[in-house]
Amino acid sequence: MRRRATVKRQLAEELDAIACPDSTSKLISSTGSGSEADPGLRALLETATVLTHTLRQPVPAPPGKLQFGRAQLLATSARQPRRHALRERLRVEVRFLGRLAVALIALLVMLAPLSPRIVGAARESMPGHLFYPLKLHMERVQFRGAEEPDVRLSLGLAFLGERVAEAQALAGTGRTLDYETVSEVGQLVNQVLHALAQTPETTMDDTLIYVSRQLGAYLSVLETLNAQASQPNAAGLSQMKHAVERGYLLTLSAREDPEGFRSAYQAGRPEQFLLPGDNPLGGRQAPPNTDQEN
Repeated sequence: MRRRATVKRQLAEELDAIACPDSTSKLISSTGSGSEADPGLRALLETATVLTHTLRQPVPAPPGKLQFGRAQLLATSARQPRRHALRERLRVEVRFLGRLAVALIALLVMLAPLSPRIVGAARESMPGHLFYPLKLHMERVQFRGAEEPDVRLSLGLAFLGERVAEAQALAGTGRTLDYETVSEVGQLVNQVLHALAQTPETTMDDTLIYVSRQLGAYLSVLETLNAQASQPNAAGLSQMKHAVERGYLLTLSAREDPEGFRSAYQAGRPEQFLLPGDNPLGGRQAPPNTDQEN
């Protein structure tokens, strides 16, 4: 028993000596003394010495094409933690999107019976009402969905007439025009002019006459409203009247130069089609002559 304990202690001492960082000089002495003390340890100590020496050698670069494979293997192993984190993140996001989709479907199922009523209420709404933004959105979607120029032109004029009628109704009740209604008039005038430029050349003259008369009628209504407007609505009605008036004057000028009008608007450069008295750098030098035959 005493000899076995001595052998175990000697083996532990020799292995500790081999594992030391500066064991290069100790290996020979340790192995020698251990071999003399107990020859049965020589094979174990020699194996431990060879393994320690081998593990401490730098790993040689693989030859040839193996270098690329080794680099890919190391890069793949380095990406494993990031891939795991990304996979967990995607799993959480997919779970959240699934719950969101279920909630939206449930909301649509609840609102489906009410949708005709909501659409009807939106079409009858006035500026300042809850569903008025929905009304404008439906009109914009309808206009963008029209492909034929004459359909877009008819829709633009109809929606523009709706804005003028809303302004007339609000003026009678004393309510204030909101910014959304005023800005929508300018956008509709531009849309009407762009649709007008896309009409065929064979019908351009008749279409110009029709559009100018429609804009002239809207302008007359806005001029009357602007003259009778209260202080809160004076600025908004003035902006609406200016937008419609400019569109009206542009159609009158287009009747004199239809080709120039078509070329400028079809090229996406409407500012190149100037009214009489317009400054190319912006602004108006003198009021145009509006006493033209419709």
